[in-house]
Amino acid sequence: NERAKIYRLIEREILSGILHGRVHVGEGLPTESALMVEHGASRVSVRRALSELKDQGIISSTAGRGTQVLSREGGFGCALDFVVLIAPVHSPFFSSMMAPLDHLAAKRGAVLLYKHDFDGKMLQSPDFYLKLLERGARNLVLWPHVPQDDWSLLDRLRSVGMNIVVVDQEHETAAADVVALDSDHGMQSLVQEIRSRSGNGPLRMLAHDPHLPSEHSRQDAFRKSAGDEHKVCLAPRLEDDAHRDAFILQLIKDALEESRPPVGFVCSNGGLGLAAARAVSVLRKELV
Repeated sequence: NERAKIYRLIEREILSGILHGRVHVGEGLPTESALMVEHGASRVSVRRALSELKDQGIISSTAGRGTQVLSREGGFGCALDFVVLIAPVHSPFFSSMMAPLDHLAAKRGAVLLYKHDFDGKMLQSPDFYLKLLERGARNLVLWPHVPQDDWSLLDRLRSVGMNIVVVDQEHETAAADVVALDSDHGMQSLVQEIRSRSGNGPLRMLAHDPHLPSEHSRQDAFRKSAGDEHKVCLAPRLEDDAHRDAFILQLIKDALEESRPPVGFVCSNGGLGLAAARAVSVLRKELV
């Protein structure tokens, strides 16, 4: 048992080094003798740890070059029966999708584990992913809700055998599959629906500052689809629903008092959509 603990500890330290960027793809690991000294371990324990990592396709040994971290081509071969989804669970848009996702997972006989991304630092927490690896999690879905300046952890996650899907934030990478909505098609459909119901008057879009690529894409799509009389109305990102609702209510009131009031509003996300719906309900009561 003690020997098993030692080889697992050595394996964990090597994985941690890769995830933290201390050891890069193509770089050599310490020799067996160095690992023995570093961990106070026998050669048998060191070799078993290295053998486990070789079997997973994370490292390889070559005569004359020692043991190196491999550049993984393609995904890690494993069953799609356990998926970890890291996302802004507090987002109304995401929350509305949880039930269909749970249903899909149950239909496929899979376990879907949600991890709330509280502060938008999902790509700055290598130790969290190390814990997932230790528990056998290999399939990740990442749904960032703030801009990510450093995507390098994706490459390191792929190196240690993670299969990754990134949702709603376009990024050129070979380490993950990237899934983004077709904003142009969706916006054209929305604008056409509003036009069919309300005519060809001005439109307004309720949106946030376009610091997320997906937000920027939706605003561009609106400008292309709405015509010359469009206007994008930016709302601050207020965590408190009451303050957000008050801001949106006043914004819609002001818009409706213009000489050419809008015939329709498009909302760039679910939170703004819910706030706009509540504002419309309040305005209807005031008119009555």
